[in-house]
Amino acid sequence: MIARLEPRSRRWLVQLWGQPNIHTRQRWTAVWPCLAQLPAGPLHVLDAGCGGGAWSLELALRRREWSITGVDRFEPSLKAAETARRRLAVENVSFVYSDFLDFQPPEQFDVVLSIASAHYLLQEGSGEELFKRFGSWLRPGGLLLLFAPRCRREVPWFRLLPPPFELRDVV
Repeated sequence: MIARLEPRSRRWLVQLWGQPNIHTRQRWTAVWPCLAQLPAGPLHVLDAGCGGGAWSLELALRRREWSITGVDRFEPSLKAAETARRRLAVENVSFVYSDFLDFQPPEQFDVVLSIASAHYLLQEGSGEELFKRFGSWLRPGGLLLLFAPRCRREVPWFRLLPPPFELRDVV
């Protein structure tokens, strides 16, 4: 749904050969099936570590009844997200500049997503504090959906070639 942000030539290539970005493919194969099962009616969703906002915007366009908040600590990405939000005229998403451990939302969420972002704090030894934050952001009975990079031993790659990305043993 956010494909119209891309140049026509890129959209054509993606249609022809598929999505080259592994993180985008993983979101659609691992995360979307879980989200698609949630009610299409009103939900308050937090995208913790939203980066450039592509996933937040995609969800907002697919689920117009959801209210989505994207939070990230990298201001240039959030500026790009806000620009894309305005360009797409999406009203049910907002973006907040904040570090995870400093984020204090005015209300709790039905769903908290952390897609390929929480592992950074786990690596730094802040996992316990992070999960306390996750718990405080969720309404009772809410859903925490984490997606982290694969462990080094789970990544399929030919050992004589350089790894496809930085391999970590976090999760």
